[in-house]
Amino acid sequence: MYAKELLKLLEKNGWIKVSQSGSHIKMRKRKSDGNCPKSQ
Repeated sequence: MYAKELLKLLEKNGWIKVSQSGSHIKMRKRKSDGNCPKSQ
């Protein structure tokens, strides 16, 4: 799996990009607002 594939999967599963410095990306879990499904 490539890094870009991993990023796409994370974004699809509720993660958001906080900041980026070159190839270093900080991500965090999106705040749940009640309608996000819990991880299985």
